[in-house]
Amino acid sequence: MKLEALPQCSGEAIYTNDVPPLNDEVFCAFVHGTVVGAEVEQIDASEALKIPGVIAFYSAKDIPGTNSFVYKPLGFTDDEPVFAQKINHHYQPIGVIVAESNYLANKAAEKVKVMYSRAEKQVKATLKDAIESEDT
Repeated sequence: MKLEALPQCSGEAIYTNDVPPLNDEVFCAFVHGTVVGAEVEQIDASEALKIPGVIAFYSAKDIPGTNSFVYKPLGFTDDEPVFAQKINHHYQPIGVIVAESNYLANKAAEKVKVMYSRAEKQVKATLKDAIESEDT
């Protein structure tokens, strides 16, 4: 039996959303890449940053050093980007919005404009997208 099963099923487990917010707590929402095989040419977060309560936007250019979350002393050899500059899979994070509420962070993330270069094909993210597509 899974160790966490009983507290989870009984309602005794405490999840992040169960904990009351702290003073000055901030919330983040990812900005995702949507064109697989494309390179991120430019990110314009200016509209998102105009929203009251939105604090910041961070992308690969804001990461000092190597843009990777891989810990190489454990034996991993390939870097995996924190924020992608080339989109290798649909919905890969390319940045993050920081705001005063979860709602604001998610709404602001939708306002970030991403320009791509060398785009291959737009991914059909849902079955409905694929059915409605002209592609074969």
